[in-house]
Amino acid sequence: MQVLMQISMPVLKSAAPVAIGSAKRQRIAILGSVLLSSLLLGLQPAAAQQRMAQQRMCIVEEERGIVYCGRLASDREIVQAGQRDRDNRNQGHGGYGGGYDNGDYHNGGFDRNSGETLRQQINEVYQDILGRRADRNGLNTYGRKLQSGWRLDRVRQDLANSDEARDRLNDIYRRVLNRDIDSGGLKTYRRRLAGDWSLIDVEQDVRQSDEARRVQGR
Repeated sequence: MQVLMQISMPVLKSAAPVAIGSAKRQRIAILGSVLLSSLLLGLQPAAAQQRMAQQRMCIVEEERGIVYCGRLASDREIVQAGQRDRDNRNQGHGGYGGGYDNGDYHNGGFDRNSGETLRQQINEVYQDILGRRADRNGLNTYGRKLQSGWRLDRVRQDLANSDEARDRLNDIYRRVLNRDIDSGGLKTYRRRLAGDWSLIDVEQDVRQSDEARRVQGR
């Protein structure tokens, strides 16, 4: 969890990590109170300025017992702290690792606290495999499954093996090849939809087949 807090603390002489004990990780930006700073500047300008200069950003990782204080956290430390947050979720601490980070189903963590993100992810899978957005029942069903530990690749597999997915694949065969889909084609394209293909990818593949060229007289 990342938290912004307004506190003031003295500069540490050393930039090395300082151990503390707790059970949660937090990133804390330490800022001086505007009101307090104004009063200090009015009463003791030199001391107040020195105090303000001592305020720094700290990265607190209480689970590991480490806090970086007395200096600004480096970009690398910030990135590493965020990566540890994602790794922690992916390794069984209540999240799952099949998010849509960078368009990839198999990288990145899912934030269970973001209902909007969950709906978006389910809708994208529905669009890929069924050519439509998820209905309310689908959102509720797969939302619960994801909350209980399913990954998005399992949702894809479940939808790819549905009767509706079979009908969508059959529609493509009829439209392009003027026939119903055979068992071999159904098995092949179910597997590809369960991977990372969409119905658009399937139709492009069928249209580029030798059979499609014969049917279309090319």
